[in-house]
Order: sequence, then C-alpha cells, then structure tokens
Amino acid sequence: MGTSAGLARLEDERFTVYTTRDGLPDDYVRSLSWDREHALWIGTARAGVSRFADGRFARYGVEDGLANARVRVVYHDRDGTLWIGTEGSGLYRFQHGRFAAYTASDGLPGNRVLSIYQDPDGDLWIGTNGNGLARLRDPQFRSFAADDGLAGQQVAAVYGDAAGGLWMGTDAGLSRFDRGTFATYTAKDGLPDLMVRTISEDRAGSLWLGSGNGLWRLTGHRVTHWSSADGLSSNNVYAVLADRQGNVWIGTMTGGLNKFRDGRFTTYTTRDGLPDNDIVSLYEDRAGSLWIGTRSGGLSRLDDGRFTTWSTSDGLSSNHVLSFYEDTDGALWVGTHGGGLTRFKHGRLATVTTKDGLYDNLAFRILEDDTGDLWMSGNRGIYRASLRELNDVADGRIRSVSSFAYGVGDGMLSRECNGANPGGWKTADGRLWFPTVKGVVSVDPTRRNERPPLVAIEAVTIDRELVPAGQPVRITPGRQTLEIEYTALSWKRPQHVRFKYQLAGLEDTWVDAGTRRTASYSRLSPGRYTFTVIADNGDGVWNLEGQILAVTVVPAFYQTTWFVALVSLAVAGAIAFAWRSRVRQLQHAQAAQQAFSAQLIASQEGERKRIAAELHDSLGQSLLVIKNQAALEAEQHRGGQASRRFTEIGDLVSLTIDEVRTISWNLRPSHLDQLGLRTALIVMIEKLAAVSGIAIEHEIDACDDVLPPDDQIIVYRIIQECLNNVVKHARAATATVTIRRDGQALEIGVRDNGHGFVSRPSSSTPLGHGGFGLTGIAERVRMLGGTHTMTSSPGEGTTVHIRIALRGPTGGTSP
Repeated sequence: MGTSAGLARLEDERFTVYTTRDGLPDDYVRSLSWDREHALWIGTARAGVSRFADGRFARYGVEDGLANARVRVVYHDRDGTLWIGTEGSGLYRFQHGRFAAYTASDGLPGNRVLSIYQDPDGDLWIGTNGNGLARLRDPQFRSFAADDGLAGQQVAAVYGDAAGGLWMGTDAGLSRFDRGTFATYTAKDGLPDLMVRTISEDRAGSLWLGSGNGLWRLTGHRVTHWSSADGLSSNNVYAVLADRQGNVWIGTMTGGLNKFRDGRFTTYTTRDGLPDNDIVSLYEDRAGSLWIGTRSGGLSRLDDGRFTTWSTSDGLSSNHVLSFYEDTDGALWVGTHGGGLTRFKHGRLATVTTKDGLYDNLAFRILEDDTGDLWMSGNRGIYRASLRELNDVADGRIRSVSSFAYGVGDGMLSRECNGANPGGWKTADGRLWFPTVKGVVSVDPTRRNERPPLVAIEAVTIDRELVPAGQPVRITPGRQTLEIEYTALSWKRPQHVRFKYQLAGLEDTWVDAGTRRTASYSRLSPGRYTFTVIADNGDGVWNLEGQILAVTVVPAFYQTTWFVALVSLAVAGAIAFAWRSRVRQLQHAQAAQQAFSAQLIASQEGERKRIAAELHDSLGQSLLVIKNQAALEAEQHRGGQASRRFTEIGDLVSLTIDEVRTISWNLRPSHLDQLGLRTALIVMIEKLAAVSGIAIEHEIDACDDVLPPDDQIIVYRIIQECLNNVVKHARAATATVTIRRDGQALEIGVRDNGHGFVSRPSSSTPLGHGGFGLTGIAERVRMLGGTHTMTSSPGEGTTVHIRIALRGPTGGTSP
C-alpha cells in the first residue's frame, strides 16, 4: 500500500513499512503497479518512479529522461509496457530502458495526468486534471501531410519502386518516402510544379511522371521532359505505364494513347479503334496485354495492335474506368466511376454495386491485403470487402456483400481520396497506401480489431411504457407495440458497429439492421417468442451469441385454447345439426319421391291390367265373333268368289286376334296372375328368345311366394327391361338370366356376350345413368329397396346385378 509516509506491505496480519531510510526515493507513494517479472513499480510525489525487486529499490527520475519527477500514476499495459502519468509534464512510456513523452503538443488534452486504463480492445485511456479524457492507440490508419515532409498537401498518385521506396505525386512536386523520412523533388530539381498525376518505373529504374504539362523522366537526378512539341499527342498526361517489354504507354486527356519507344511516340486514337480519346487508367496483365480505361468509352484491351472494347452495352457497370486489379484466379476486377466493381472472368462480366452491399460505386484503386480482402478508395473514404464474398455475389451464390468503410474517425485527415494512376500501392510489409486531398494515408490491415463486441439489451417498452429491468416481458391483451433497444460496446469503431436480430416464432431469417439500434413489432399473435440480437465490432468480427430476450404474448379470452375449443364444438354441433336436418329433409324427399314412383308404377300397372282385360274380354271377343261369322259365310258360299273373300277376312281377323293377345300379354302377362312369377318369367324369356334369335338361358329359383304380388310385377318388369336392352343394343348371341335366393335376399343377374362399352362400375353411378330403360330399371330397384350395379367393357359384354332384400309375400321383411 502506498501512503504519504512510505510503502507498506501486509503479510500474516503484520505490516512492513519501507521509507527513504530503506532506499525508497520518496515517502509519498501515489501509485503502484506490478510488472511481468513480479517487480513492483512505485510512483512517488517528488522523486519519479522506483522499481522494487529482491528487497532493493531502483530509482528512475529526471536524470533518466523524465521531465518531471512528480508522478501521479504508474500503469502496466497487457504488453508489459510501463506508462507514467506526471503532474504537469504529460504521459510517459517506459520501454527497453527509455522514456518517450506524450504531451499537449502531441494531442494530449492536458499535461496533468491522473489516471490510465487499457480497454479490452487494447486502447489506452488517459484521464487528465480538468482537461477531459484522451484515448491513445496504435492506429490502423496513419496519415502523412505537408507537416510531415510531403512536397504538397494534395496527393494524386502513390507508387513503390524496386528499391522499396514509395513515391508520391503531389500538387507541389514529387516526394519519396523511405525508412520513415521524406525526400522532396520540386521545380528546383527540374520537375514540374504542377500536380504529378501518374508515376511508373521502367526496367532500368527510371521514373516516368505525368502532369498537366507533359511527360517527365527522372533518372537519378537527371530530368528529361517531353511535350506536344516532341510528338506527344497531348500535354495533359493522366496515366503512365512502363511495361515489361520496355515500352512506355502514356494515356492523355483528349489525345488518346501514346507509346514511347526508342525516342519516338506512336499515337492511337478513336481512328485506330480506341473507344475514347480520354484515357484515365492503364494496366498490364500477367499475359502482357495492355488494358486501357477511358472516361466515357468503357474498357479496351490492346493485343497485337488491335483493340477490343467492352462497354455498358456488354455488361460493364460504367463506361468511366478508373482502376484494375488481377486476382490470383486470373479474374480482372475493374473499378469504375459510378458503377462500382465489374469482374471480367472467362470472357464474362459481372458487377457488384451498392445495390449488392458495396459501400461506394466509386473505386479509384483496388488493392488486395494478405487476408483476402479487397480495399478500394473513393470520395467517401476507404472501404474493404472480402474477395470471396465479392466472387459469391458475382456468381449469384449470395445476394449481398459486407463492406466496411473508414474515414476521419479512423485516423484519416480527410476521407476524400484521389484517383490518379496509380491511386494506391501495397508495400512489401503488407501496408496499403492511398492518396487523399490531405496527404497520404497508410493502412495496416493486420491491425484489425479481432475482439467481438459486448452486446446488451438496454430497454424494452410496450406501447411506450418501459418494462422494468429483470422482469419478464409479457404483452397483455389490448397492448400492441413492442420496442426493443439494444447496443454493443466496441471501443475502436463504435459508430460502425452493425447489428442483426431475429424474433424466433415470427421470423425465419435474420434482419440486417445496419447501425440501427431499435427493433419494433406490432400486433404479435399470442404465443412465446425469443428475440436474439448479435453485433459485429465494425471490422466484421461478430458476437454470434449476442443477447437473448424471452417475450410472451398473452392471449385474450377469445384467443385461448378453451374458448377456441368451445366455439369449435358449438360450430361443429351446429354443422352436425344442420347436416342431420338436411339428411332428414333429403330422406323425406326421397321417400316422397319413391312413394310417388310406386304410386305411378302401380297406377301404370293397374292401367295396363285394365287395358289388357278390355282387349281380351271385349275387343278379343268381338274379333272372335267376326272370325266365326266370316268362317260361316265362307262355308255357305263354298266354291265361289265370296267364299274366298270371307276366308281372307277370317285369316286377317285371326292375325288381329293374335296381335291383340300379344299386346294384352305385354301389358299384363296373364301367367303372372295365373301361374306365378317364375313361370311368367320363363314364358317371357322363351318368347323373347324365339322372336329375337338370341339364345337366352335361365336359372330361376322358386320365387313365387317370397315377394308380394306388387313386388313380383316390378321384378318381372325389371328383367323384361333388361332383356329388351340386350335385344335392342347389345348385339349379343347369348344371354343368361339367373334368380337365386341368398338368405334374406334375392340375387338377380342378367348377362350377355354383346359388344359391351366403357363403364364405371359403382353404386354411386348406377344404372340410371343411361337411356330411359336403364332409368326405369334403377327406379324400380330403388322401390324394392335393392342395390344394383352394371359392369361392362368393350368386347366383353355386359352384366347387370341386382340384390333385393326379401319382405315376404304380404309386405315386410321375410322372417
């Protein structure tokens, strides 16, 4: 423990005190910190810091590099570095035996440092006395401007030479960065004082530069200049490329493309196949082809003196082509102005734009880091996206890419980048360099924040009423809107933290909320839900566990299971009642129809019987009298012409009597009343066989006493109509009629070997689906309470099967 009277140690309930007499440099101890070697560092009020190890004190003060011996706090970070806060002289870092100072001149808000803390992301937070809080971190982005030695403020191009130096074309000359220092080349060195827009190094190590005043070559300290007077097509040079064959290609504004070799210029314009004379970018691919980006004509490739061009009509995302990048798979990525990225692979173009999740549709430069991300620059900052995801979007495997943007908050002096040629460079150490309107920025992709953010649900409201923390979230009937506020803690890029959430039970997929920190739901159905929110730290590292919130929506009484069941039962009961009522109604209607049919058939049979009796007893007798009278007259006039005439009359009357008897038989077979059903059927079958020529066999059991008289005539008519159908329609040679008694039922079958037809044998599509005869048969079967089917197939004949429950000779079911 540090006190104003020395250092105290408590051990086994006893204090041991160390003071200046024991080697402590000052008795006023303000702060303590242990290092990795278990040595204790002591910050004192007047004598700097001291290290206590093995019972001995070692002092570090003004003579060792501290500007002020009045120490307020000592603190070791996770790397083991010692940080010292002083009273009036700022913050000091003690590492490898040396002190380094951070004061107000370095951006510290005040030089009186009271406290130090390192957050989970590795940033150091410094509390000052009266001047607020400061954060110190080793930045991923580092900017260099004119104050750091750059020739000018605006940087247009960045290029790395073979020796490892980095060249930067600015609005006030040329700068070379090497080993942390800048060397400047300006008008005094023979270079233009205009903006150096483009830089390229040839095989001999000479540097080629382009500006608004022509082409320049820097060889050592010797400068050579070419302009339109020397054959250059335009002095407005925008892109220079020294290729592997020793050619220097110069892209100009308005003057097309120039090739410089052996001291001579060759010019290519739209007359030679170029799509546009404004050239803004050049690239030589691995195969040695030259790619040309134009301002309005699209993309062109020069092979063996011929140009091949692609534009928006071919699938290019924009005709203003700014940059190129060839990946390890051989795909060429094209950065455009206003059209995002276009991938050229196997002769096919695919685009990725802001509609697909890309941060910006402007890409001055495309660079790949060592982790497989592409970095692009634009007017709205630097942004990156996974090359794998970009390919997946281009191939249609996913719908959007995740891209991450960086700007002033990440260490850039301005987020607005410049897009000359080249508009960025990757150095051997993996750093990426981009030109901006305020200097040049260096990016270390490896310093990405890999720590997932802490996710928290801050507040839950139901209809704008706050749910107390710790209480279950229950939405009672009558309440509608649920709102959940969430957040995530990320020290490095809190403004770029992104969220996704899902309400399980309602949503099957994640909702991409971006940076929005509120989720809202209205009119949720009763039930149990689980809300989950996850977040990334702004660098694409997700906390996939997130935070979970259980939500219960309480049903209203009319939404409860018992109420729904009760209503369902009531509805089912009403439906059943209505159905039974309808069935009874149909049954009554059917019974009435059957009664009417029975009455109609009975009336028909009665009328048949009456007419048959009249024909037999009246007309038949009268005709018989006429026949006998004619026979008598013929006898009396034997041998004469009158005898022949009376004989003819008698024969004609005989025929008429036979016809009357046939009609009478058909109307009412006398055998049915006289000899019974079986005999009447046999007589009818034999007569029909004789008349039709069809061989009709029959097997008829005794059935005279098993049916009432009214039912017998119905059975007779059924079989009569079946056989009439065979004679009229079947074209059969044989037929069979069977009647068998099977227990309490009569089985009737009529089968022929006629031509048959396509049928659907079913009691639900009975004999009634046909002509009048079939309908009559079906109606009579229903009167008897029987069932019937008809089966047939082409060439196989037809079979009618009828089953009638026996009701006895006087009505009612047989015992």
